[in-house]
Amino acid sequence: MVLGDADAFRKANLPRSFTVWHWDYVYDGKGKKRAWTDKLNVLEELGHDVIFTVSSSSSGDGPFLPRYGAHMDNAAVAAELIRRKGMRGLCMSSWSVRKFPKSLQYPIWEFAARRLLDPASDPESDEREAYFRFFGSVDPSILRMMTEWYGHFVTMDASGWLCYIKNAKPAPKGTFDRVVREEETRNPKHRKDVIGKTHEIEAKMTDAARRFAATGRTGGCGAMLDEGVSLATSFVRAIRASYEGAVPSAFPVRETTDFYLREQTPQSASNCANVVWSVLQNRD
Repeated sequence: MVLGDADAFRKANLPRSFTVWHWDYVYDGKGKKRAWTDKLNVLEELGHDVIFTVSSSSSGDGPFLPRYGAHMDNAAVAAELIRRKGMRGLCMSSWSVRKFPKSLQYPIWEFAARRLLDPASDPESDEREAYFRFFGSVDPSILRMMTEWYGHFVTMDASGWLCYIKNAKPAPKGTFDRVVREEETRNPKHRKDVIGKTHEIEAKMTDAARRFAATGRTGGCGAMLDEGVSLATSFVRAIRASYEGAVPSAFPVRETTDFYLREQTPQSASNCANVVWSVLQNRD
């Protein structure tokens, strides 16, 4: 992150004995390379050892599951970069305010270690085996599809869910409608576009959830994954209904609380569950 201002880092003139723990994403999840990565030559020029850090949880993830595809792709690229540049190692970072159980990130960590330690292995096999270790039988392509959907609502992230999760307080009444109106001023087709996309995503996630339910998982985190899939499907369905002007009859706040309770205190789990659903609940 220090490379956001490479000139200032040069002027700091730190001893070469300092190891720099460099946080980066490498890619933004859409194939676009981030600028910081291009500045790694500054650290090489100054002679610092580098530990490279990428995410296993970040902004853009949904409230119930990490984006497995984006984070694993980043880890694979980072592992190759570390080997090529002779860096000290790789660290997986989970800095974001997302509250899904951290155990759901274990396959990403496993995959990153496999790519770093055995570059000759097949990436697809590594991904499949990483899932299997923690979740049991899982189709990687289905899991990737199910966790990428939240990126379609990234505009809601900045002014909707994320800012309230950060502050650990529910969104005030009318937040959803305000955000939609703001989006419609920028794109008059915003509502129509989102409704069409949510119908598509909901159909895919409903089918994936059905296929998951039909496949027994033996991994230690398998049941947790099932819960995350179910809640994510409900979330997409509620977004679609809200954009269509309907008010869902019920929100799975209790189920969400139980999901977060796996790795949070009761008060924290309850607060997080209420925050996640508050934007859709507190309509005008």
